[in-house]
Amino acid sequence: MSNDQAELRHHARVMLWDRDVGDELFRLASDRATDGLIVPDTQRMDAFKRFYKAWREGVSAKDAPLFTDAALFSALPGPDNLPRQIVMLMDFAGFPLDQAAEIVDVAPEEAREALETGRAQNRLDPEMGCKALIIEDEFLIAEELSALAKRAGMAEVYLARTIDQAIRSAKEHLPDIIFADFRLTNGEVGVDAIEPLREMTGAPVGFVTAYPHSVLKHSVIPPDFLIQKPFRPEAVTAIIGHWLVEKEMD
Repeated sequence: MSNDQAELRHHARVMLWDRDVGDELFRLASDRATDGLIVPDTQRMDAFKRFYKAWREGVSAKDAPLFTDAALFSALPGPDNLPRQIVMLMDFAGFPLDQAAEIVDVAPEEAREALETGRAQNRLDPEMGCKALIIEDEFLIAEELSALAKRAGMAEVYLARTIDQAIRSAKEHLPDIIFADFRLTNGEVGVDAIEPLREMTGAPVGFVTAYPHSVLKHSVIPPDFLIQKPFRPEAVTAIIGHWLVEKEMD
């Protein structure tokens, strides 16, 4: 699996808030878009463009025969929320405005308006009282991510340096979203905490890493989202709003 394919699979999972459904979307859209061809790593924007085109066409198919991939595709949620798409393509995935507009096949002016709308509807109100847990053993990185999370609207942010501390903190505070460093300096791996924390809190658990493609391709237990180091403030704001505001509105 190429880097672009790993990123697209992750994007599908995040957009639908579900790993299994996202994997089906990725499989069906990729088959439709490429006919099984490998998308070159150098064509990231084109890969996203083909994916979104296939997604739009696949969910719009009518009268597909029962028990076929076409029928399954047509039953999946469609990319019908333009503001959400633009926010996630620009703020989370890091595409510039003109490329995000081309990916979803709209004019740049329409994409710009959608971005403003999406950021407004994606904004987390601190009065909602949402709580974040950050598992990070490097003090400055933990403090930076904590500040970004609070700026994004989190009411409380709790820090843990080890997985044991994270488990205890999660039991006590029941966070609404969890950020976990993929590899802690004491040898622990963030993936070891994902399933216990998910079961305990029901919260999405994401990895924080400087090596996103390696994690996306090789992690045994995939994260609900991934934030790349160094952090982009808009990416942290986008993923928090996507999980804690947009998911509730959908």
